[in-house]
Amino acid sequence: MRPSAAAVFTLAVGARLAYVLGANEPLLYSHPYNYFHGALSILENPRPLHFVLHSDAWHQWLGPWTIAPLYYLFLAALMAVFGPHLLPIRLAQMGLDGGVAVLVWWMGRRFAPRYGAWAGVLYALNAHAIEQAGQTLTENLHTPLLVAGLALLMAERGRPRADGDAPPPTRWGLLVAGGLVLGLSALARSVSAAFVPLALLWRWREQRGRPGLLAALVLAGAAAAPVVPWTARNVVLIGDWVPIETNGVFNLWDDNAFVEGDRRAAQDQAVATAPTLAEARARATRYAWRGIARWPARFALKAWFNALHIVRLDGLHLLLRVEEAQPAWRAAALVLLDDAMLLPTVALTLVFVLAGRGSPERRLALLWGAYYLFMVVIVFHNEIRYRSTLLPFALAAAAGGWEVLAARERWRERRVQAGAALGVLAAWVMLEPYPGDAVRALAAWRTAAQAAAAVRAGDLGRADLLAWRAANEDPPAVRPWLTYGRALEAAGQPARALEAYERAQGRKAYVWVPYLVRPRLLAEAGRTEEAEAATLEANRLSYAIDAWQALEVAWRELPPPRADAVLLARGDYGAARGFFLPDRGQRWSRGRAWLRLRPTVAAPAYDVSLEMGSPAPSPLEAPEVEVAVNGGPRQRVRLGRAMGTFTFRAPAAADGVLVVSLRAPTWSHTGESADQGARVAALRVQPARP
Repeated sequence: MRPSAAAVFTLAVGARLAYVLGANEPLLYSHPYNYFHGALSILENPRPLHFVLHSDAWHQWLGPWTIAPLYYLFLAALMAVFGPHLLPIRLAQMGLDGGVAVLVWWMGRRFAPRYGAWAGVLYALNAHAIEQAGQTLTENLHTPLLVAGLALLMAERGRPRADGDAPPPTRWGLLVAGGLVLGLSALARSVSAAFVPLALLWRWREQRGRPGLLAALVLAGAAAAPVVPWTARNVVLIGDWVPIETNGVFNLWDDNAFVEGDRRAAQDQAVATAPTLAEARARATRYAWRGIARWPARFALKAWFNALHIVRLDGLHLLLRVEEAQPAWRAAALVLLDDAMLLPTVALTLVFVLAGRGSPERRLALLWGAYYLFMVVIVFHNEIRYRSTLLPFALAAAAGGWEVLAARERWRERRVQAGAALGVLAAWVMLEPYPGDAVRALAAWRTAAQAAAAVRAGDLGRADLLAWRAANEDPPAVRPWLTYGRALEAAGQPARALEAYERAQGRKAYVWVPYLVRPRLLAEAGRTEEAEAATLEANRLSYAIDAWQALEVAWRELPPPRADAVLLARGDYGAARGFFLPDRGQRWSRGRAWLRLRPTVAAPAYDVSLEMGSPAPSPLEAPEVEVAVNGGPRQRVRLGRAMGTFTFRAPAAADGVLVVSLRAPTWSHTGESADQGARVAALRVQPARP
């Protein structure tokens, strides 16, 4: 490996490792858990091989629909070797994605010898690529396999040649390897499977005649080799003719039926009650084609919105439009390390598409890009994470576009001018929604900061006037009222803070923050019954979004509670961090977790009691947990199956806040959160007795 390629690999792995260790995030949302639990179900089965071969239960989604199997098996293999923990999985995925960065470096140099290496650097630092390596998503295996497969096919055709030169001879080893890896990528995500015929046409065109036809046939056989055994398993052992998966049929129906309410319910019922799985797929397919035929305008509108979504500046969208409750560092990373990359990448790629020098590599990359966009823009739908399958090729193509523009002698070419014009237009379409939002947000932020300063100065009348002014400067935004509510809560004004958060919720009901702070504010305002109801509502929200994220948002939004006890899952928002779902007045911790409060009675030292244990389904009967208070020495206790109380003595902190940290060994089980630690019910403190 060349030193520059090794540097790109090191940069990519280092960035992902820093993110995983620094952000310390668990698995988030349902998709990662589908893969994680599916793999766990294989390991927990007494006959794992028989289970894989004779059942589809381990790779299903939304009922009977199956997903391509390879990523589940990849996870299961890693957990069989290293145990059911996330860190080994994440390390493996970091290495694979580091390999993708090197392949982007290689492709970039093929498209742009002078500037192409920077494509690998940009991929190594892309925020979404960095984040994705920490989650159990099928793209973490599919993208490395796909990029490697296409890179092998590019390498097989050799370097760009002068016009009129004879095609290079077939390099059979690279051709077979490229086909095999491409076939494996189809077992990770079936979107690769339908591309194989296009790859065959590309390969035949690049050589023509009998040599080109023979090479295409060999490529077809190599790509089919990994898939055919899986198809045979489906036919012979499952009794259902399914080449790879059936979830594509569900997506086709779900994305194109264009019906809601009773009509959608009727379709759901018809598909669910089909006598066979094959008939269920046939009905779903008919509903999809019927929707497209009956509502072509809806189909076209869906494709238009998909096109806008696939190139959306996600950092600015989440920051200015959605106003997602995220830490400032993540918002900055998405804007600087994703949006700031995506905008010129799209523009320069269009230059490369229209004016790049022809070569087999360029034609294959553009063929994949056109095919993939057709699938995720026109036929199906897309999510932001779907860009990961396109980004490696787009970055390499963008390097090629930059090389075109760097050659000033080409500026007079109409293709170059058209590409540059189209790139500028695309950049304008992508950026246009946000400058006005940014100006309004900045003006409101300044005024809201003045309102918060007035609260701290005790001038509540002026603060209220400034808060209203800030809200009027950015009418759709919740930020001014959140800022004001946060300042009021810190100043000990819970009733006024409640009003501010209610005004925020009135603007955007989906924003999480008001739901999570309400239990504390109601309790502090003396509205006990309402506080209990708000706690139940916040707990329900934790199930709907993500419990860990809910606690993180509340920890950032609220100060430590003035109390002598933290009761887990019973109004612990702002007092607990690093825990999972609320469950019967208790929560499971992660490997690291924190609790905090400000005791109501000042004292030089406190007795700190934790109620915790390791009941089933934890496989750890007597785990050893480390506990530290305010960063003091760690004390070790051994838990049992029954919940017990463990008491520690600690001096008071200078700021009056007690922060208790836990470190626990972790475990995973199907149906449970990944890498759970100890079960905790309560933290209680009282002044230490002499």
